[in-house]
Amino acid sequence: MIRSLLEASGLDPTLVEYTCLGWVMQDPRSPNIAKTAAELAGVPSSSPGTTFHENCASGGAAIHSLARRIMLGEVSLGVAGGVESLSNVPRYLFAGRTKGQLYGDMTLWDGLFGALTDSNVGDRGELMGLLSERLVERYGLTREEQDEIAYRSHHGALEAWEDGSFGRYVVPVEIPQRRGEPVVVNRDEGPRPITMEELEAARPYFKPDGGTITALNASSVNDGAAAVLLASEERAAELGLQQLAEITAFHNIGVAREYMGEGAFKVIPPLLDRADLAIADVDLFEINEAFAA
Repeated sequence: MIRSLLEASGLDPTLVEYTCLGWVMQDPRSPNIAKTAAELAGVPSSSPGTTFHENCASGGAAIHSLARRIMLGEVSLGVAGGVESLSNVPRYLFAGRTKGQLYGDMTLWDGLFGALTDSNVGDRGELMGLLSERLVERYGLTREEQDEIAYRSHHGALEAWEDGSFGRYVVPVEIPQRRGEPVVVNRDEGPRPITMEELEAARPYFKPDGGTITALNASSVNDGAAAVLLASEERAAELGLQQLAEITAFHNIGVAREYMGEGAFKVIPPLLDRADLAIADVDLFEINEAFAA
């Protein structure tokens, strides 16, 4: 990812002064993936790297941190983004090292299930899907509305793939196999030509009795990575880089754990205030969320 980004930008890896990456399901076998990935891409070992964990906002936190470093004059150019490999999330054995258990069974804990569960909500914790069902009830969202959004999301993504909109942004990845040639993944696996009939027939996944969120109007479990090149205006001009965008404002808020999905829209008004913009001034909002709800 980083190597391809630098090649597309025509930059020598030695020019990268700092790398920031978000990674939720961090693996102890590869600590500080930002530093490791940067070095594998040819960035000098003298260039620092920092890995961030802020759940769904981890990649955004990485971009935020690098932008701050540039604004403070600590560095002038770096790489920021996020990476996730949900197919490689391990299962954990927590009791073995400390309890000295010689005989008997031990429980393996699913790292992915744990990451998608807020253990501080209720007596036994709640999955993100159930937390989102709370939003459905609070704001009166219907199953039909969610299915329509999911339909539009799938087909909009497919149309973008077909007309080549994503082509220049996506880097093929080779997956080594035990035997034979590697498998090449060169497009998103999630979007598919789903029908409204399929969406309507899907059963509630998280809340069987009266729920509205299904496996088809929620996001799938995938692997992926993304990165951007950030630079000061002066450094970009010096290197002849074409400016695609400018970061004008950041804002973070906190919300009640039971309604974690509210953060995605409650942050917008104070962010617009910080940027001195009205909502009508913005032509496009891109909001990350795992559920149509």
